[in-house]
Amino acid sequence: MQTRSSSVGDVVADRDLSNGRRDHDAGVSVILSTFAPDLAVLRLVLSAAAVALGRVARSELIIVENGSRDVNDDLLQLVPQAHLIRLADPSLLSARCAGISVAQYNVLVFLDDDTIVRPDYALAALDLAETHPSIGVFGGRILARLEKPIARWKKPALPYLAVRDSELAFKARWGQTTHPDDPVGAGMVLRRVVAERLASYAVANPEAKLGREGDGLAGCEDSAICLLADDLKLGRAYAGKLELEHVIPHWRLNTGYLIRLIRSTGASAARLAYSRGGVSALRRLSLVGLAARLVRDLVRNGPAGYLTWQWSLGYWQTANTIADGRVRRQPNT
Repeated sequence: MQTRSSSVGDVVADRDLSNGRRDHDAGVSVILSTFAPDLAVLRLVLSAAAVALGRVARSELIIVENGSRDVNDDLLQLVPQAHLIRLADPSLLSARCAGISVAQYNVLVFLDDDTIVRPDYALAALDLAETHPSIGVFGGRILARLEKPIARWKKPALPYLAVRDSELAFKARWGQTTHPDDPVGAGMVLRRVVAERLASYAVANPEAKLGREGDGLAGCEDSAICLLADDLKLGRAYAGKLELEHVIPHWRLNTGYLIRLIRSTGASAARLAYSRGGVSALRRLSLVGLAARLVRDLVRNGPAGYLTWQWSLGYWQTANTIADGRVRRQPNT
């Protein structure tokens, strides 16, 4: 396999990137981000992607390995359409933007190294983009493939592990308010215009620190994408015909991990709000209001309410830190 190495250590297989911006064709570009993967799971992911892409006339798989060097020629050979980029930067958002910058086609799909798509995933992505021109972002069913069963009381926390299993066939929405059925990063289908807006946002707002970075648990880059699509007057949709499995190892079900994950998601939501609207966009909660949310979550979710409440706690802590820092930096009047 021929490769081209850049001065910053990236590796791109079989691709001429020297001609800058170009017209993009109808087809599917799958961008798979990987960091220190479970190689057995990654093999399943790549094998499933190969089947899905094999059903589409024009397609490619761009594997972006950021912060690790686990992808070898043996794995690449599983997908004939595969290209490899290596980044030193461990940021998930940087990995996706790197994939966007070299993608050939107008419909993009984001995959992670633990997401196994159904055989018709790429075909469904193309069909949705063609039949719903007013929608910029699509997501679908994400079923949990658990290494061991989850305790029943923890099940309300599964959406924070990107599990989505709605009975809806199709539901579209617009607006600047996020919703539990909004697409998440794993399996997200998006139009190039939205992807390019994301890349511009990432460059302009590095302080937002959205998305995973190495072993960190920041998130909300998917929420940012939905809001950026709305800026372009494009909706987002849940489409049941898009289906994949999310492989979840047992350690991601530990109570301590779930607390950190959900709290980090709330903190990311505060940073996202600030990056888009400044301090005035932050929802401020009093301690009484924070306690009221704990009571609400416990009533709704039982013992898991303490887990889901971590989102409010993370948001509250980060919003206060941001707002207080802004106040301290104001000049004296």
